[in-house]
Amino acid sequence: MNSVRSRLLADGPRGESPAERRHRTLTELKRTVRHHPAVDVAAGVTADDGRFRELEVTFDPRILDVDAEQANLRIEWRPRPDPSESAYFVFHYYDSTGRDFGWHREPNPHVDRLEHVQERDAPDAEYEYETAFFESQSPVDLCWDILGRIEQRV
Repeated sequence: MNSVRSRLLADGPRGESPAERRHRTLTELKRTVRHHPAVDVAAGVTADDGRFRELEVTFDPRILDVDAEQANLRIEWRPRPDPSESAYFVFHYYDSTGRDFGWHREPNPHVDRLEHVQERDAPDAEYEYETAFFESQSPVDLCWDILGRIEQRV
Protein backbone atom coordinates (compact mmCIF):
# COMPACT_ATOMS: atom_id res chain seq x y z
CA MET A 1 0.00 0.00 0.00
CA ASN A 2 1.40 3.38 -0.88
CA SER A 3 2.24 5.83 1.89
CA VAL A 4 -0.34 8.44 0.85
CA ARG A 5 -3.19 5.89 1.04
CA SER A 6 -1.84 4.52 4.34
CA ARG A 7 -1.68 8.01 5.79
CA LEU A 8 -5.23 8.80 4.66
CA LEU A 9 -6.50 5.63 6.29
CA ALA A 10 -4.71 6.51 9.50
CA ASP A 11 -5.68 10.19 9.72
CA GLY A 12 -8.60 10.72 7.38
CA PRO A 13 -9.59 13.77 5.39
CA ARG A 14 -9.76 17.05 7.25
CA GLY A 15 -13.13 17.89 8.75
CA GLU A 16 -14.13 14.28 9.28
CA SER A 17 -15.54 13.50 12.74
CA PRO A 18 -14.00 10.75 14.89
CA ALA A 19 -17.14 8.62 14.26
CA GLU A 20 -16.72 9.05 10.50
CA ARG A 21 -13.01 8.20 10.73
CA ARG A 22 -13.79 5.15 12.87
CA HIS A 23 -16.40 3.90 10.39
CA ARG A 24 -14.14 4.48 7.38
CA THR A 25 -11.20 2.72 9.03
CA LEU A 26 -13.31 -0.23 10.23
CA THR A 27 -14.80 -0.57 6.74
CA GLU A 28 -11.27 -0.86 5.32
CA LEU A 29 -10.23 -3.30 8.06
CA LYS A 30 -13.32 -5.41 7.31
CA ARG A 31 -12.25 -5.63 3.65
CA THR A 32 -8.69 -6.43 4.71
CA VAL A 33 -9.39 -9.14 7.29
CA ARG A 34 -11.64 -11.01 4.83
CA HIS A 35 -8.50 -11.82 2.82
CA HIS A 36 -7.04 -13.90 5.66
CA PRO A 37 -7.51 -17.60 4.81
CA ALA A 38 -8.81 -18.54 8.29
CA VAL A 39 -11.53 -15.86 8.36
CA ASP A 40 -15.08 -17.14 7.82
CA VAL A 41 -17.00 -13.95 8.58
CA ALA A 42 -16.14 -10.31 9.21
CA ALA A 43 -19.12 -8.24 10.29
CA GLY A 44 -19.46 -4.65 11.38
CA VAL A 45 -21.31 -3.91 14.61
CA THR A 46 -23.10 -0.60 14.22
CA ALA A 47 -23.69 2.25 16.64
CA ASP A 48 -26.98 4.13 16.87
CA ASP A 49 -25.90 6.37 13.97
CA GLY A 50 -25.56 3.35 11.64
CA ARG A 51 -21.76 3.59 11.46
CA PHE A 52 -19.48 0.75 12.52
CA ARG A 53 -18.34 0.93 16.15
CA GLU A 54 -16.40 -2.37 16.00
CA LEU A 55 -15.86 -5.49 13.92
CA GLU A 56 -16.58 -9.05 14.93
CA VAL A 57 -14.47 -11.61 13.05
CA THR A 58 -15.11 -15.36 13.10
CA PHE A 59 -12.26 -17.71 12.25
CA ASP A 60 -12.48 -21.28 11.01
CA PRO A 61 -10.70 -22.98 13.93
CA ARG A 62 -9.44 -25.81 11.69
CA ILE A 63 -7.68 -23.43 9.33
CA LEU A 64 -6.37 -21.38 12.25
CA ASP A 65 -5.20 -24.73 13.70
CA VAL A 66 -6.72 -24.15 17.12
CA ASP A 67 -8.46 -26.83 19.20
CA ALA A 68 -11.68 -24.90 19.80
CA GLU A 69 -15.22 -24.99 18.47
CA GLN A 70 -15.25 -21.22 17.94
CA ALA A 71 -12.53 -18.64 17.49
CA ASN A 72 -13.20 -14.93 17.18
CA LEU A 73 -11.53 -11.54 16.98
CA ARG A 74 -13.05 -8.25 18.12
CA ILE A 75 -11.60 -5.14 16.49
CA GLU A 76 -12.19 -1.64 17.81
CA TRP A 77 -10.75 1.53 16.32
CA ARG A 78 -11.16 4.75 18.30
CA PRO A 79 -9.77 7.84 16.58
CA ARG A 80 -8.72 10.68 18.83
CA PRO A 81 -10.49 14.03 18.47
CA ASP A 82 -7.23 15.50 17.14
CA PRO A 83 -6.48 13.59 13.89
CA SER A 84 -2.74 14.09 14.41
CA GLU A 85 -2.88 11.83 17.50
CA SER A 86 -2.66 8.05 17.05
CA ALA A 87 -6.00 6.28 17.35
CA TYR A 88 -6.69 3.89 20.18
CA PHE A 89 -7.42 0.33 19.12
CA VAL A 90 -8.25 -3.17 20.33
CA PHE A 91 -7.58 -6.41 18.43
CA HIS A 92 -8.82 -9.00 20.91
CA TYR A 93 -8.88 -12.76 20.20
CA TYR A 94 -11.07 -15.17 22.16
CA ASP A 95 -12.19 -18.75 21.63
CA SER A 96 -14.53 -21.36 23.08
CA THR A 97 -11.79 -22.83 25.30
CA GLY A 98 -11.89 -19.63 27.39
CA ARG A 99 -8.54 -18.38 26.21
CA ASP A 100 -8.36 -14.75 25.22
CA PHE A 101 -5.64 -12.26 24.45
CA GLY A 102 -5.38 -8.99 22.66
CA TRP A 103 -3.22 -6.16 21.46
CA HIS A 104 -4.39 -2.78 22.62
CA ARG A 105 -3.43 0.86 22.29
CA GLU A 106 -5.33 2.57 25.07
CA PRO A 107 -4.75 3.75 28.61
CA ASN A 108 -4.54 0.90 31.11
CA PRO A 109 -3.41 1.19 34.74
CA HIS A 110 -1.62 -2.20 34.53
CA VAL A 111 1.00 -1.06 31.99
CA ASP A 112 3.12 2.05 31.45
CA ARG A 113 2.63 2.33 27.69
CA LEU A 114 -0.54 2.71 25.67
CA GLU A 115 0.50 -0.24 23.47
CA HIS A 116 0.30 -3.55 25.28
CA VAL A 117 -0.82 -7.15 25.04
CA GLN A 118 -3.04 -8.75 27.64
CA GLU A 119 -3.71 -12.46 27.99
CA ARG A 120 -5.49 -14.99 30.18
CA ASP A 121 -6.06 -18.71 29.79
CA ALA A 122 -9.51 -18.88 31.39
CA PRO A 123 -12.46 -16.52 31.83
CA ASP A 124 -12.01 -16.41 35.62
CA ALA A 125 -8.24 -15.86 35.46
CA GLU A 126 -6.63 -12.45 35.84
CA TYR A 127 -5.11 -10.87 32.74
CA GLU A 128 -1.35 -10.74 32.45
CA TYR A 129 0.02 -7.65 30.73
CA GLU A 130 3.16 -6.82 28.81
CA THR A 131 4.32 -3.94 26.67
CA ALA A 132 3.83 -4.31 22.93
CA PHE A 133 5.61 -2.60 20.05
CA PHE A 134 4.31 -2.07 16.53
CA GLU A 135 6.38 -0.95 13.59
CA SER A 136 3.37 0.04 11.52
CA GLN A 137 0.95 2.80 12.32
CA SER A 138 -1.38 2.33 9.34
CA PRO A 139 -4.55 0.43 10.28
CA VAL A 140 -4.24 -2.10 7.43
CA ASP A 141 -0.56 -2.89 8.07
CA LEU A 142 -1.26 -3.10 11.80
CA CYS A 143 -4.11 -5.53 11.14
CA TRP A 144 -1.86 -7.86 9.10
CA ASP A 145 0.82 -7.64 11.78
CA ILE A 146 -1.65 -8.63 14.51
CA LEU A 147 -3.20 -11.43 12.43
CA GLY A 148 0.32 -12.86 12.13
CA ARG A 149 0.83 -12.54 15.88
CA ILE A 150 -2.46 -14.39 16.50
CA GLU A 151 -1.29 -17.27 14.28
CA GLN A 152 1.93 -17.48 16.32
CA ARG A 153 0.12 -17.52 19.70
CA VAL A 154 -2.61 -20.09 19.03
